[in-house]
Amino acid sequence: MPKIVYSRVIKEDPQQLKELEKRHRYTHLFQRVRMLRLLESEECRNLGEAAEALGYSWRQCQRWFASYKEGGLEELLKSRVSERGRQELVTPEA
Repeated sequence: MPKIVYSRVIKEDPQQLKELEKRHRYTHLFQRVRMLRLLESEECRNLGEAAEALGYSWRQCQRWFASYKEGGLEELLKSRVSERGRQELVTPEA
């Protein structure tokens, strides 16, 4: 499997990511932006190191990075809180 050069994949510069981190500091999106900054600035060399630094699983960071690759910052920062939990069993028609 080829090695990912995160600084080439991540389009935003570290300063821009730092500003985004400040903006999202008290939200659940903070760690996602922080992961990008750690990878882009090469403080962390891979998703495993970033996951360890953030206290999340490698798989969770992989999902975040996949959503970033798919749709950029817009997709990464899309809040899906309302999608969590049990789904309604009764259809609206019923």
